[in-house]
Amino acid sequence: ETKLLPPRLSSTIPNEQTRNGLIVFIAKKIITMDPSWPIARVVAVQNQRILSVGHSIKDVQPWIDRATSHGYTVRIDTTFQHKILLPGFIEPHSHPLIGGLA
Repeated sequence: ETKLLPPRLSSTIPNEQTRNGLIVFIAKKIITMDPSWPIARVVAVQNQRILSVGHSIKDVQPWIDRATSHGYTVRIDTTFQHKILLPGFIEPHSHPLIGGLA
């Protein structure tokens, strides 16, 4: 389920506000790989960059407030509310046939 805050930008044509909008993902568990904050439940993302993680929406509320005050959309995405999120890993040098044998 996805909720848009505020609902004033409903156009499907991307504009600066929607492209640069803030997305807050809510998950069952987010493994951050940061020893000082190893587990989270929410992550705020803007322009494909992680801005903040937290245990609840309250933890990322300053980012939500900042985005809305600058006229950007804020989307609360609950697609992963029953899933565990891990950081993405990019492996630039793999050998598919060797990996398939492991």
